[in-house]
Amino acid sequence: MVLIFNPIIESQDNRRLVDLEGWSDPFALNGEYAQVLKDASRGFARYSIRSVVEVDAYPEKDNGHVFTDEEYLQCLMPDRGPNCALIIDYPKLLRDYGICDLSNKKKISELWLWGGPWFGFWEAVQAGPDPIITNGPPIVGTDCQRTLDIMGFSYERGVADMVHDFAHRVEGNMDHVYGRRAPDETNPWNKFTLVDRDTPGRGGCGTVHDPVNAPPGEEYIYWNTQTVPSSCDDFLNYPDLTGTFVDVNCSTWGCTDLGYYQWWLGHLPRAHGVTDGKLNNWWAYVLHP
Repeated sequence: MVLIFNPIIESQDNRRLVDLEGWSDPFALNGEYAQVLKDASRGFARYSIRSVVEVDAYPEKDNGHVFTDEEYLQCLMPDRGPNCALIIDYPKLLRDYGICDLSNKKKISELWLWGGPWFGFWEAVQAGPDPIITNGPPIVGTDCQRTLDIMGFSYERGVADMVHDFAHRVEGNMDHVYGRRAPDETNPWNKFTLVDRDTPGRGGCGTVHDPVNAPPGEEYIYWNTQTVPSSCDDFLNYPDLTGTFVDVNCSTWGCTDLGYYQWWLGHLPRAHGVTDGKLNNWWAYVLHP
């Protein structure tokens, strides 16, 4: 289910917020995002959007505050108010829109939220009987009887940021499976996320914020032309890793953030079977079909 908070700004000729600010079309981005994940997962992630609801409202923050149009527009200014940075009340949102009921009846398996800057969404959170940390904290105190992943997207941004959010969800799930990642080779997830600066000559694929060739002390550098050895391609053979390294730099993924995320996700293991009690298909941990 897709829930789009796109309020009508009456004082601005009754224009929707997206149109007023010239931001991205969430309806179009939904399809682009789904296609990127389908391609990256080699067909395993196949999203079908069952319901799209566009709402003329702002979600309630966790202190009970709901923006007026004027208050929200002030959040876009340098002297923004104290409520701008607050997170939404997730349990109340799920109750108000009957989301857990839809999930419990297996009508939906995920919720995608759309809003503007300062609407208060985590990039990725999870509700249900045993929710885990994905990007934000587990959403507890709900009626959801099945695992429900909730993605938070901003229509100020584009598809690259949506895929970035999903990649953090991958990290949260795989940290849950293998333990919080560390810069060593004690388990396959650690090997996958190794950055060359931490283990020179033995980098893996890197992390969401740090490609395998990330320079020291910097994040989000997806255009670094430095060449380093990487075992990332070897993960296409998982679980039968050969120990092979190949030289990579940003040209490997096109020197863009979206290109890197696609490359990174495209190397997540997607094999059959189990190794040491763990699924060889890591996508199954992220999507839990």
